[in-house]
Amino acid sequence: MFARMGWKKMIGIRGVLLVVLLLSGVGCGRRTGQVSGRVCYAGRPLPGGTILLLASDGKPYRGQIEVDGRFRVLDVPLGEAKVCVTSLIESPPPVGSSSAAVPSRVSQPAATYSRIPTYYGDLGRSGLTVTVEEDSTLELDLK
Repeated sequence: MFARMGWKKMIGIRGVLLVVLLLSGVGCGRRTGQVSGRVCYAGRPLPGGTILLLASDGKPYRGQIEVDGRFRVLDVPLGEAKVCVTSLIESPPPVGSSSAAVPSRVSQPAATYSRIPTYYGDLGRSGLTVTVEEDSTLELDLK
């Protein structure tokens, strides 16, 4: 079929196809927003940790919780998102122990514990959600 067409007609058809392809992609960009706010536990700001949003695209988006409990998560796709929060802290060594007193070839990892109930760190159990818009605010007071 294309062999019978003239070269001008071929260029015209290709040009039209190119324009159609370009226009079909207009407006298909992923729209995103940010989620910011504060996390408190028992009425007091959570002094560190991570907030994770499982967004409408099925991907995780993270933000650091600052010492005043504030956080910001950028470039999150618009729509419903599940939320979980973790806040782990290293346990101090037992009182009276000295690393110099017991020589060891292998150092032991520090024990950690959670400042908040651990179910808040599970997307399936936390019960936390947010509707992500261009500029969303999420205030959490965990109990």
